[in-house]
Amino acid sequence: MTVHALATFSRTAGIYAFTFGINGQKIVTVDDGAEVHTVTITMEALDRVFIDVDGAVFGPFTLAQVWWIFHFDCRG
Repeated sequence: MTVHALATFSRTAGIYAFTFGINGQKIVTVDDGAEVHTVTITMEALDRVFIDVDGAVFGPFTLAQVWWIFHFDCRG
């Protein structure tokens, strides 16, 4: 899975601010010889994962739920 993270730290008028964002996507093609299916796993934010199977979208799931249900590690 390709994951992009962005963090910013700033200080304005003596007030500190920190932001953090993460997103990523993995596309898997499953072919059993009879049918081909496309599965897209999209991480919109940390602990906000959607799974798209041939256009049917499921989620949001947490990282722990994805691991527990699908045995897939979204961390890379």
